[in-house]
Amino acid sequence: RWADGREEPLPYVYALATNPYVQGKGHARQLLSYGDQYLKEKGMKAMVLVPASPSLHRFFEAIGMQECFATRKVEVLTSNLTGNTGGGTMAPISPKEYNEIRETYLKGTFHMTYTDHMVQFQQIGSHLFGGDLFKLEFGDTVGCAAIEYVQQRRLLVKELMLPQEKMLQAVEVISQELDAIRYHIRTPAFWDGINGSYVQPFGMITWYDQELKAKYHKQEG
Repeated sequence: RWADGREEPLPYVYALATNPYVQGKGHARQLLSYGDQYLKEKGMKAMVLVPASPSLHRFFEAIGMQECFATRKVEVLTSNLTGNTGGGTMAPISPKEYNEIRETYLKGTFHMTYTDHMVQFQQIGSHLFGGDLFKLEFGDTVGCAAIEYVQQRRLLVKELMLPQEKMLQAVEVISQELDAIRYHIRTPAFWDGINGSYVQPFGMITWYDQELKAKYHKQEG
C-alpha cells in the first residue's frame, strides 16, 4: 500500500531453499528466473521475498533484486527492565482485530498489507512457538504485537505497533506475561523506536513495471 492509499497486489516468493549438498550450482537462480518469467506473463508488476538472513542480501542483489522493506530493531535484556508497566495491559486478540489496529498505525505510509487470513497464518506460527497476537492498552492508547519464542528464553516481538513513548512500557508489560532473558523488538523503520534501536533492511524486490519502480524511488527520495 502506498502512502496515498493505493494498493498494488504483489506476489511473494516464500521458502526458496537449496539442498546444502548441491549449493553453488545456480539452482536458486534458475528457479527465480523461471519465477520472473512466469509472473511477468501473469501481468505482475513486481515480486518480493525475504532472505533468511542479512548475509543473503548480497546474493539476491547480484541477481538484480533491491532492498525495499526495513524494520527497526532493538534488544532489551531482562536486567534492564524496571517493572514500570505504566498501567498497561495485554490480551490475545483475533487476526481481524490485530489487522485493524495495525492498519491504523500504518495509514499514510508505504507498507505491506496482509489479509486477515494471512495474519491468521502468523497467529498459528506464534502459537507453535509459545506466543500469540496481542492487544496492548495504556488507557486510551491501543496497540498490537505479534510475539513468539525463538529460543527457550529469547522472545521475539515480530511487530510492535505503539507510539514511541509507550514502547518501552510495552516491553515491561510483555515481560510480566511472557518470561525471557532477552526481548528482541521490531518496530516500523520510520519510527524513532526505543533508544538504541537501529534500522535493518529485510525485504527484497524485483521490479517488472518501470513506472512503479520510478514511483517508489521518487517516494524514497
